[in-house]
Amino acid sequence: ALRARPRAMFEADVVAKVRAPHQRPPRSAGLQHGPGGALLGLPFEDPSGHDDELADCFDYGNWAGSVFRLARFLATPVAASDGPVEWAQSMGKVVISYDLPDDCDIKDITVEMNRWQIKVSSPGPSGKREPWPDMTRDLRHTVRSLNSYWFVDETDDQRALSIILTKQDHTSWRELWKPTPAGTVIFRRSPFIHSSATYATSGDDRWTTLPRDTPKWGTTQAPNVEKPYTCFPAKLCIGAHDLELEGEFGAAIYLLFDHYHLQQLHGFMPLEEILMAEISERQVKVYLKFLLHSKEYVQIFEAALETDCIPEQSTWAMTWRRTQSPVGDFPALQLRLALQQPGGTALLRRVRHVAELGAPEQIIGTSTELAA
Repeated sequence: ALRARPRAMFEADVVAKVRAPHQRPPRSAGLQHGPGGALLGLPFEDPSGHDDELADCFDYGNWAGSVFRLARFLATPVAASDGPVEWAQSMGKVVISYDLPDDCDIKDITVEMNRWQIKVSSPGPSGKREPWPDMTRDLRHTVRSLNSYWFVDETDDQRALSIILTKQDHTSWRELWKPTPAGTVIFRRSPFIHSSATYATSGDDRWTTLPRDTPKWGTTQAPNVEKPYTCFPAKLCIGAHDLELEGEFGAAIYLLFDHYHLQQLHGFMPLEEILMAEISERQVKVYLKFLLHSKEYVQIFEAALETDCIPEQSTWAMTWRRTQSPVGDFPALQLRLALQQPGGTALLRRVRHVAELGAPEQIIGTSTELAA
């Protein structure tokens, strides 16, 4: 077995974009839904329904030389506000931003969380720590402590407390806070369904103090998850794909996964932290972001194109796909391509799956930057 680590660090400059909107990424059309429309216990959502006024606060993708890398799954709303609190999201992350008063000493701030609450506090006039009402609330959905942290974003004469939270589930949050009747604790606790895919300590109701500036990674001997994750690439990827043409200048590639092993992968790490797609004009590649001894990611799919595409207009999403070969409904990574010339059924000139790409049979991964 090869020992590897996922590259799951969250880009800090994302937070500045909560306060400085920029151009939105291209839209994606409707998704196909499978049995019950659900994967990982929650429905997939159509990213085409975004309000045009919402800002894109996440790096949806970025250029790396001649290839365009798809980085994050789009969620809706992309950004919103609740009183003095601003927040933004992708399918794997939530960023919360709150302006700090001028007399606030950063050293006095403490940020705590459990899987369904956050609490920000500082010493009051009596010297006892007092929670901040605007930032001590019940979250709408559950989160995990893995790769969650906080820092202070300083721009010009403004300072903002920025909290990065890792979502428990691959889903959009319609709102940041859970509506709670005033003065009651009944029905506040979020349900937690245990499954074999639950690896992190995010299922705990115990309060955890979030680290400042960077996530608190563990060591190889004591990683910040309860146990290492063993990945079997050939079992995760079933070695099948599907192609759907969308008009003359569009196409969607569906990379099919095994449902059980995808649940296991998501239980270990949010999908957008562990999956990566690279699009060039004539090629599509998909990787698992386990960094091997060769300093390369694990490639699980490759397709050569007969027609040039426009890489920066590519989009991706998790969805369901019903196929005839193999027969059934499968969770799938959907890659939508914008073509420069009309495409056809022979768009994919050469396709290679995980078994043909030399992926390791087994990878043992731990969520720590120190894993070798």
